[in-house]
This record gives sequence, structure tokens and C-alpha cells, in this order.
Amino acid sequence: DTLITNKPAEARAFAERHGWNVVYKTFTPVTVTRGGAGYHTYTTPVTPELLEDEAVRYTAHLFQERIDKAYDVRLVCVDDRMFAVEIHSPAGDWRRAYNANRYQVCEVPDEVATGMRAMLAALRLHFCAADFAVDHDGRWWFLDLNPNGQWGWLEQATGVPISSAIADLLVRKHRSLKRRAT
Repeated sequence: DTLITNKPAEARAFAERHGWNVVYKTFTPVTVTRGGAGYHTYTTPVTPELLEDEAVRYTAHLFQERIDKAYDVRLVCVDDRMFAVEIHSPAGDWRRAYNANRYQVCEVPDEVATGMRAMLAALRLHFCAADFAVDHDGRWWFLDLNPNGQWGWLEQATGVPISSAIADLLVRKHRSLKRRAT
């Protein structure tokens, strides 16, 4: 369950409906600099105190029900090819500790693959990186889709051939455009 709002009362009702088992996420990565050091924002548990801050009113916030996850999956889609990698992170939010994470290539459940193909078609995308939380029962929970998501670190860690798939896609599209032009 997801809520995007800048209304503290809506955010509070959402959090209460989920027993305060809710997290806050930024729409884009944010880096704050203090004293010459850079700090990143990560997925943050929502507390009643957080929603008392008047700053909630100044911009849209993304709230999601927190999933008791076993691990995360980054699913990179290149046309009809899908590359799924489990991310096992001791830090909870895998962006906190890239080097401490453990990566493992995995299979995409049929219903997830079908849903992703439908979403890519509806959005007219040929590429995306989608994030999922996988719970302790093996159920995949969709978190978000980035039409320009990062993937190089997954290829480096696991050897999945994402760059080759992207190159193949570009060559196919180039040839298709070239044929139409003649």
C-alpha cells in the first residue's frame, strides 16, 4: 500500500491504518551536506513525531506500508528480457552498504514477469529497473519502477549480461529505424 501526499492528516491516517508499520521514501536520491560531509537519505520508519513536522506540508512525500522482508530484488527489464538479482543487505536499506550486500541471480515468478511486461507496455518503456521486497513466504511486493535505474553494479557483482541486452536492443532499434527510412 502506498500513499503520496503533503497532508500530515492523510499521512497520519495512513500510518495508523497500518499500525505505524510504515516507511517514508524520497522520490529521488537526496544528499545533504553538513560540515563538508555528504549524507544521503534512506528509507526511514515513520514515527508520530515525524508527521508533526510542518515541513510535511511543503512537498509531496511517499509513504509505504513496511514489508517484513527477507531480501530485496532489483529487476532490470530490457524489452522482453528480465534480469533479477536478490540483494541481501545487513543494513536493511541496501543503498546504505553496497559493499556489505550479498547478491544472487534469481528467477522471476511468472505472475511478476506478466505484470512487468504489462506495465512496460502500458508505459511504452523498453527499459526499467524495478524494486521488489520479498517477504519470508517468498511473495514479491512491488515497491517502485525507475525508467532510468542503475544496473551496472549488479552486472559487475553477478555477471548478468545487462549491458549486452541493452546493446542488442539499441542495434535492433537502429536497424528498424534504418529500414523505415529507406
